[in-house]
Amino acid sequence: VYLFEPNTEENDLFEFRIRYSHQDWLTPYVEIGSTPVNGPIQARPVGKAGLIYRHLQGYVQAEFFSRSIRESMTSYVGSIDPYTGKTWGRVTETGLNASIFQSIATDWTIFLAGSIGQLSGENVPNNNRFAGTIAIAKELNLDGFEYFTLGPAFSYETYDNNQNYFTYGNGGYFSPSYLAQGV
Repeated sequence: VYLFEPNTEENDLFEFRIRYSHQDWLTPYVEIGSTPVNGPIQARPVGKAGLIYRHLQGYVQAEFFSRSIRESMTSYVGSIDPYTGKTWGRVTETGLNASIFQSIATDWTIFLAGSIGQLSGENVPNNNRFAGTIAIAKELNLDGFEYFTLGPAFSYETYDNNQNYFTYGNGGYFSPSYLAQGV
């Protein structure tokens, strides 16, 4: 017999977002909202604010953000232990993103992105994350496509500690010591 019913679905949850953006060569944007309301843990404010500078050969973007970690019910809305009533989870990440997309030669582009953030939740240890991506692409003129690119990409991501578990005190999100991927 459970003292509390565990949360296993998202049926009664809702989030809200309000966004302002002005599209131009210099695009500022601000978005505010919340993590899901009606979860076992009180909702938290989230949002982002940034600036995109576009030019003829690409763009540069910088952004401050706070976002929900949506990898599991524990990380997204929180969990409640059905026997003790203890709550944990509802993880958010707050940090900075930056990216550059640039034409480097005729039909060649490069994309660079980096992100640094701190993850925190209820009864979950804080965690730090760093991620970076680099990609180089050649545009191919193929019939039926507005644009088509092909090229290598490499990404790297690292966390201070692994919170991939779902027991009390763990965040329930993918957080390996490091993850390197190439495509």
